[in-house]
Amino acid sequence: MARNGLGAIALLAGRPDEARRHYESALTVDPKDVASRQSLALIAETVDHDPAAALRLCQEVEQIAPETPGNDDCLRRNRDALAGTGPPR
Repeated sequence: MARNGLGAIALLAGRPDEARRHYESALTVDPKDVASRQSLALIAETVDHDPAAALRLCQEVEQIAPETPGNDDCLRRNRDALAGTGPPR
């Protein structure tokens, strides 16, 4: 949980690479950490503009915790982006 907090602080401070490291570190401690995957998907989608990576992370969330709020939107947005039917990035 502390790693996720540090990641959130780094992300809010405009340091997405540092945030990514904290979230990835959290996954080494708890490979089923949904919050870290959601945060990494957000970074992939909004900072890296990489819908394939974001979609992969959202699919992992779906496998771990299918009822996670907001994950269906993440799946849809990134599938649409990959299909060229989503909003321009």
